[in-house]
Amino acid sequence: MGYVYGINQCREVLINLSSDLNYEKRMVKVFSEIGVIQQRDVSKDHFNQIKELKNKYYSLSMYAIDNTGSLKEINMEKELMYISTEIVNLCVEIIEHNSKIKNYKEE
Repeated sequence: MGYVYGINQCREVLINLSSDLNYEKRMVKVFSEIGVIQQRDVSKDHFNQIKELKNKYYSLSMYAIDNTGSLKEINMEKELMYISTEIVNLCVEIIEHNSKIKNYKEE
């Protein structure tokens, strides 16, 4: 596949993030797209960042225990918005990086 595939997947991720679905449904689509990116499709650093974001997403919980030991509901939309912002930034970086490498290899 390679760097062009990484660019295309990141474009699909950005399209899914901009859809009119609710955050939870958007994120399911986003992580199905970004989840197929392999090490050969992006730089090693970008691949590690993708893995970190997947871990953050999959470890989200609807509840947490506060300092008093009480169960507290987590604002999932806020958490998903934070992760989606990180994904947008990462996808833009990947597209820029992969475009430079792709263009360099074609010369």
